[in-house]
Amino acid sequence: MAPYDPRGRRNRALLVGVPRYDNHAGDVEGGVPGNLLAVRHNLAQLRQALAGGNVFTAAQICDFRPHGVDDLGEQLDDAARSAEGLLLFYFAGHGAVPNSGDELWLQTPPARTIPGAGSVFPGALSFSHVLGVLSTSRAEHIVIVLDCCFAGNAALVLEAHERNQRFSLLAGVQANHRVDAGGPDSPTPFTRELVDVLTHGVRDAHGPSPGAEVSFRTLAAELSQRMPRRHTTLRKAPWEPRTWLGTPDRDVLLATDRPLPPAAGRAPADARPGRRFRGAVAVWPGRLWRRARGLPRGLAARAGRRTPRYTAVLLTGAAVVAALAVGAGLLLARTGEAGACSPPLELRVLTDPDLEPTVRRAADAFLTSDGNLTDAGCRRSGISVHAAKASDTVRAFGEMSRAWQEPSGRDDFDPQRDVGPQPDVWIPGSAADVDRARRGTAPQAASFGRVSEPLARSPVVLAFPEDRAPAPERRTGPLAQLLEAPPADGGTSERTEVRRPDPEFTDAALLATVALYGGGADGGSGEPPARAERRIAQPGPPSRTGRALMCALPQDGGADARTAVLVPEHLLRTATDCSATTRERRVAAYPDDVPALAPVLVPVHWDHADRDRAERDAAIRRFEDWFTGRGGARVLRQDGFRPPPGGDRDGGRAPAPGTLRRPVPPSASPDAAALDTALRGYRSANGPGRVLYLLDSSGSMGDLWEGPGGAPGILKQSLSALGTKDRFGVWAVSTAPGGDRPYRELLSFGSHTRAEGAEALDRARVTDHEAEPDRALEAAVRELADRGRDDDHPQAVVYLTDGEDNGRLTDDARLRGLEQAVEDEGVPLVVATLDQTGCAPGEPDARLAAAGGGRCLDPGGSTDLAARLRDEVARTGSGETG
Repeated sequence: MAPYDPRGRRNRALLVGVPRYDNHAGDVEGGVPGNLLAVRHNLAQLRQALAGGNVFTAAQICDFRPHGVDDLGEQLDDAARSAEGLLLFYFAGHGAVPNSGDELWLQTPPARTIPGAGSVFPGALSFSHVLGVLSTSRAEHIVIVLDCCFAGNAALVLEAHERNQRFSLLAGVQANHRVDAGGPDSPTPFTRELVDVLTHGVRDAHGPSPGAEVSFRTLAAELSQRMPRRHTTLRKAPWEPRTWLGTPDRDVLLATDRPLPPAAGRAPADARPGRRFRGAVAVWPGRLWRRARGLPRGLAARAGRRTPRYTAVLLTGAAVVAALAVGAGLLLARTGEAGACSPPLELRVLTDPDLEPTVRRAADAFLTSDGNLTDAGCRRSGISVHAAKASDTVRAFGEMSRAWQEPSGRDDFDPQRDVGPQPDVWIPGSAADVDRARRGTAPQAASFGRVSEPLARSPVVLAFPEDRAPAPERRTGPLAQLLEAPPADGGTSERTEVRRPDPEFTDAALLATVALYGGGADGGSGEPPARAERRIAQPGPPSRTGRALMCALPQDGGADARTAVLVPEHLLRTATDCSATTRERRVAAYPDDVPALAPVLVPVHWDHADRDRAERDAAIRRFEDWFTGRGGARVLRQDGFRPPPGGDRDGGRAPAPGTLRRPVPPSASPDAAALDTALRGYRSANGPGRVLYLLDSSGSMGDLWEGPGGAPGILKQSLSALGTKDRFGVWAVSTAPGGDRPYRELLSFGSHTRAEGAEALDRARVTDHEAEPDRALEAAVRELADRGRDDDHPQAVVYLTDGEDNGRLTDDARLRGLEQAVEDEGVPLVVATLDQTGCAPGEPDARLAAAGGGRCLDPGGSTDLAARLRDEVARTGSGETG
């Protein structure tokens, strides 16, 4: 997908640098390590790189050296309020983290660290606060770049932030690592490379490539390659920047020397907020204009950014005249009689996240279609498209549309904040969503117009890696049968994992969930949701969309090769361009008990919106006529959708490699009650969990104990994946001579706050005794199994160790006996080992984790062990923060 191009919008870049600090370690208790004089060069050079990148104008860039938290907060507020296109926030200075590692503090000049005090980091701004301020912005996209110690810890904070879809984070170093800022005569190492990429583009074998555009993704990928090759952290580990994307398939342009794109519908840098600017063009007869309509329309905006307005008008008029003259074989001279298109009415379209890319392409095509242009070439209407969590959208329409017009200030749910602006058109993935919204009983401010027939259909498929796909004759049938289907060639005995996006976010995932639970489209009873959910192997929180899932898998080649995904069929065509990494070829199987995604178009009318009702209704009809006609069908077909039920305009063509030409028709349209029932089941099955932590406290752990990267610190970071309703306990694993138990209880199992868990881990001490992992693990899985006899709540045992005492498990009979005990109790076991090769095939930790249906994690590879463990705990915890 092409990067979002914010040029010509109200963009803002806030560059914050702190080169000097008031309180230094050694002089003041809790002072920072020292000044960072290199940061002076960071701001100047980054400002120059951004100003030369043709995305930000000089006036849109603010470089700022704060005196303290208050004036930094004011600058953040100002940047957030003024941005409408791209908002970029950059920070260079000292960063600090608590022992739990679940927050990052950006330190201003008066910063200090006071261990144990209520305000641990006076003079510092929490990254959570920064996110809260930036989230209030109307900006389309928000980019954060951090050049400070512990920058990677910001990813944990951003991931837990409720409104993180618009954010892209580039952290200068991995979590829990400090870095050297370098000397005072040049920028810091990370920003030096950052500026070089923005200025010169990506380098190849022949050096830099001037002229190549730089997007966020290309910037992050290039820095991720450069930094480990050239630099190390203070712990002598490879220096590895970290990237986090709120919407994995979205990208944003940061620098280019290409000419500006057509500027219709864009606001110039100096425009007032909300004002729409249209380049002034000569108004010619409609016939001549239509012949030249394909010519670039950006001349006026390019001139307008560099010259006074009257000069822009003359230049633009002359350019258009010349273009038309050449096209008609005439030389026409014309001065004066230049007119401007008036700002068109803006339609707001809300859609399902799995449909958003296609709806955006359709909206772009409609904008320049004959149905939306006057004879003078002006647009009758503009269109903005956004997507929101499907369950939130149904709730907003069904229960809280009045709050959409007049926000209630509720913390738990606010339609304007959580869904977006009031839509004029809603395009859900199924007409059943409209029925679900209509089931609300409270008086509402929104009403629906006539619901269209399905625009197209995209069957929900189980897409297997090619070498794990079942035989052709087994590629249709009930979902439960397909989940167990063996590969056609019988080439692997390893179980194929299955992943599905979050049913809260997309209709396709919810449709699949109905069948996963055995309910079918009619809502019949089936397997208990908690038991059915165990079939879905998902480390960490589920992906929000099918595209995000398809884009995430190739980042881990092993997972991509062993995992089947439940996604709408059209993504096998459109979700294959989001990663340069080689991906597995996929083959689709078609569950006949899962209804197809079948989007419909629904006009939305609002109370007390009479001022432009007639004009708005006419614009909605034009868009609906186009989308339900040949124009919309063309875009849908190009994106891999099949004709709607009853249509056969595709001639039986397979929409993507690995799909069938004419699959067996899926089950009937879904029942609204079945969808609501499945969603309630999903919430209960993923709700409050149980986690029992085991911390190896034997003598060999002494060198692996201190700081955020030490054993207790790693467990503390995973506590953020637990919610207020989850239950957990902590055991220290070591056995005193003659002791009757192989562990000591640091925190009894029960309901605790995250702070109580952190305090318990602070009390943990390394002993002079050895650990008995076999006895401790057997006791732990039995403890959780007993607690879960009467329900299906998710649960897990988490064991953190250095593997030093695994010698007790070299007796194969003893290891097999422990494997059998873990398997019999059915409690997932997550083993996090600090041994680089602890999870190698055949190693005791790897075998035990596999026996319990859990995972073995070691520091091997480039991913952070603490972050991976937190993801594993998030599979069991409710994922709330508390």
